[in-house]
Amino acid sequence: MNLGIGQSNQAQPAAPLDLGGLKVLPLAQRRSLTRIEDILVQPDDAAPACSPKTAAIVSDCAQRIRQARQRMAPSFWFTGPTC
Repeated sequence: MNLGIGQSNQAQPAAPLDLGGLKVLPLAQRRSLTRIEDILVQPDDAAPACSPKTAAIVSDCAQRIRQARQRMAPSFWFTGPTC
């Protein structure tokens, strides 16, 4: 895998974001698109199962972390909404 380390073709800086048309309301006036009833989970409930594809990715990641630790190499695990 080529991560681009040591290569000189750097990305161009992004243009500044124009915030002139942004309208910001106080929290009390904002309409939420999420209801607490839809996202609330009970802490004692079992976590939902991941898809077989996601479970395989997590298993592979765990194996690579174990191998890195055996070599005393640093390891990073970033998580996100993949299940």
